[in-house]
Amino acid sequence: MTSERKLPAATGRGMFVGRSRELALLEAAAAAARRGQPQVVSIEGEAGIGKSSLLERFAQELESAGIVRASGDEAESLLPYAVISQLVASAREMGDGPPGC
Repeated sequence: MTSERKLPAATGRGMFVGRSRELALLEAAAAAARRGQPQVVSIEGEAGIGKSSLLERFAQELESAGIVRASGDEAESLLPYAVISQLVASAREMGDGPPGC
């Protein structure tokens, strides 16, 4: 289960080095979603290259968006619906969980 974390205060886009292209792609997907066009973005890469940092930075700039979190921990790969359970729990913490959960 993942817990909601407080993100550090935004430090200004200039302080986040080397990911302007990736942030622009995420921002374009968010803009399309706001226009009613569903979006799926996959972030892939080796451990330690900054995937979580990229997403945290992106989340800091979203206005009035509900964010649910789940981890794709390999240790949970054999647990049925592990990621879905994490997403439901995260949504419940925001008060937006499915009815009856």
